[in-house]
Order: sequence, then C-alpha cells, then structure tokens
Amino acid sequence: MDAKDLYDLILSTYPSVTEGAICDLHKPCSRHRECSIKLSNKYIDFDVVETEFDRGRVSRPSVDAVKNAGHYFCFIEIKGWKKYLEWNTPSEKGIQKQAEYNLKGKLETSEEICVAISGQSNIFRQIPEVFILVTDIDVSEQGVENFHFNMMALATTSSVWESKCNTELNSQLEQQITTIPKYYVTCKQLENKLNVISRV
Repeated sequence: MDAKDLYDLILSTYPSVTEGAICDLHKPCSRHRECSIKLSNKYIDFDVVETEFDRGRVSRPSVDAVKNAGHYFCFIEIKGWKKYLEWNTPSEKGIQKQAEYNLKGKLETSEEICVAISGQSNIFRQIPEVFILVTDIDVSEQGVENFHFNMMALATTSSVWESKCNTELNSQLEQQITTIPKYYVTCKQLENKLNVISRV
C-alpha cells in the first residue's frame, strides 16, 4: 500500500466523505473567501472521517485534512489568524492562549484512524508521512526572525501581531511534532509545498 492507495481507501471506506479545496475546509474561508487565489488540489475533510469512524463514541480531535503527495501521506491542520486579529484586541497573552493547540494529539488520533482503516498496524513504516500546519497569514521567515525588532518599532501594527502569531504557532509545531517532517506554510503556499514534497 502506498500513500495514494491509503487516500483512495479512506474515500471508499466512507462514501459520505468528500474532497474539497483547502479553502472549503477552513470555516472562515468557506463562508467568505478573503483572497482571489484559486487552489486546484482536493483534500479529504478528515474531520468528517473522524466523525464517521467514531460514530457512537466520543469525538476526538483530528487533523483537518489529508492528502497524498508523491509517496508521502500528508496530515494537514489549518489554523487561521486573520479573523482572530480582526475581531479581538491582540495581546501577547491572548495570542499565546489562542496558539495552544494539541497538534500532537490531532496527529496521533488521525494516524490511529488511518491504521484502523488500512488494517495494517505498521502502515506508516511503509508510507512516509508529513505534517503540514497551514495558516492564513504571511509566514515569511523574515517576519518571524525580526519579531523583537518589529515589536519595538511598530508596537501596534497588524504585521507585528502576525509575527507574534507565527512565533507562537511555529513554537507549538516545533515542540509537539518531533518524529516526522513538518512544515508551516500559508494557505497560498500549500500547493507549491505539496509539489515540492511529491518530488522528494
């Protein structure tokens, strides 16, 4: 079994599960698109897979989407900041609290579901996996690296708060996802990142 086989098996196991654009899986974007970029890749809505898999049991947190990229199986979690920054008065404590996601738990639950669906306890010894954390704000390295400078120079601008959001979320990613390759990208970069992964 390879990554594409697992992807197809998930779809065939749960006919109610559909594929959609990444924008459709991020609730704020599914209601009102903030950008004009048309993304062509389709992803499995893994929250629906988890709901179907755990029917009759307590629901567990899972990743938002999965996708195969070459021989890699990608677990994708979407964390938006634009609406949070728009609707709240940003503060360091507020952003720290908002960035406290159980990424490791979401990955582990999602892996367990894939193992059960495949019937192969060692499926991820056969199929390499990656974790991709997707956000709706700019994740340029320069913005993250210059956070302290920006805090001093531009204490209340949105770019400073976006840098703080990036710093906190990337820190969670680095601390929690330690056993597989991981990436932190903006939604606009996701398809390019998947193309790069598929060529590895």
